[in-house]
Amino acid sequence: GLLQKHLNVPVGLVQIAVGGSPTESWIDRNSMEQDPLLVNELTNWRNSDFYQPWARERADINLRAAKNPGQRHPFDPAYNFESAISLWTEYRIQGVIWYQGESNTHNPELHEKLFPLLVNSWRRRWGYEFSFYYVQLSSLNRPSWPAFRFSQLQMHHKIPRSGMAVSSDAGDSTDVHPRRKKEVGERLARLALHFTYGKKDIVPNGPVALKAERQDDKLVISFQTDGKLKTADGSHLRGFKWRNSKGVENQSRAYIKDNMVIIPLDNNDKPVELLYGWEPYTNANLINEAGLPASTFRLKIN
Repeated sequence: GLLQKHLNVPVGLVQIAVGGSPTESWIDRNSMEQDPLLVNELTNWRNSDFYQPWARERADINLRAAKNPGQRHPFDPAYNFESAISLWTEYRIQGVIWYQGESNTHNPELHEKLFPLLVNSWRRRWGYEFSFYYVQLSSLNRPSWPAFRFSQLQMHHKIPRSGMAVSSDAGDSTDVHPRRKKEVGERLARLALHFTYGKKDIVPNGPVALKAERQDDKLVISFQTDGKLKTADGSHLRGFKWRNSKGVENQSRAYIKDNMVIIPLDNNDKPVELLYGWEPYTNANLINEAGLPASTFRLKIN
């Protein structure tokens, strides 16, 4: 793999995965108990709209034949932390790579509370601040996914020693488990090589939007990027649109010039917000020279 190639040492991975599990199931009990918003989930999660309906329905089906009224379920808050993660907290690790969130997409605002709580709870139990790299959810035809991907982007800036691998270009419109995992794994490895192992020649991220401003008859979007901006398929630039003050969206023609993105405007256009990759299943195609994609994002227009 990419890590082993650059580090020239064996790399060990411990996989702990439970399909469909919500973030709450991976947080330690004490953290849940000490949070006034979350504490009731410990005993009432199967009736709580904080939990995704699919997860509650799946648990109801799984537990239908249970003879013990106190029978727990892998989606139970703190269950996966207690049954798996807690067994490893005495073992020194360099970091965590995390790919989860599908069962929390119905409530991005709640997930913005849950995910940092999870990271902090794990670091507290291990006793040090290890690296935490996570995958932004891919593309799928479910309405809440663009807002959730943007929420994940924002959390990257709030959680110390974290990094996010974009995967929206490797999604599947009908499958929540897209098959292009190798690219996603290599993007996680790039984050680890650059930030954890100090390999500064390894580009860790795709283009990051900095600002969008109107200049006469056009919008100009500037990016932090390694090398030149380009499109993944050599075709025209896709994925940009803007909203006016009434929330009406306008699909936009866009092109790259002087390593910025330009969107032509008519005199009557009054954009207030720029969106990129803001479709559940997106064909947005902006990348940098390393071939790494830009994240779904939303920007106020100056």
